Amino acid sequence: MRAFSNYFSSFLTTSFEIVDQPGRIRVSPCGCYCPVCSRLAAAPHLRTKRISKADRDGARRRRIKRVGMLAAEEGIAIQREQVEEIATKPEYRRAAAYSAYGFSLLERIRGDDGDPGILALWREIAWMPEGSPIKGFVLEAEAIIASEQQLVACLCQRV
Repeated sequence: MRAFSNYFSSFLTTSFEIVDQPGRIRVSPCGCYCPVCSRLAAAPHLRTKRISKADRDGARRRRIKRVGMLAAEEGIAIQREQVEEIATKPEYRRAAAYSAYGFSLLERIRGDDGDPGILALWREIAWMPEGSPIKGFVLEAEAIIASEQQLVACLCQRV
């Protein structure tokens, strides 16, 4: 229960902003917003966070750190510049994001609060490059493992 509570609270803090005075919004079940079909409702207190440049930089740092950790875990001696190149190269960026996001899940269930850089990682793996969610996307452990295997293979080639 504690692990779930840790994760859930970090999900809220990394993904949403709390709005003290959210006001009211116009809602319309049918979408026409005419005076008959629409009404005012209390706006939610949670608003999805927008990703800033600082958040994208945080995701970049997390990808680099995780690729370096993978190299260390596998006993691969590699230069920091090479780690950075792999973690930021377009063909490995998503794999590095998967690995970093998977690692952040473990940190978060142990009690780490996380940061919006984690949300930026999520958007790198679960959203289209154009900026919309991938329809039907489901995070699976197998995808994280496959990404890490791809990164380790790349690391081994660099040595």
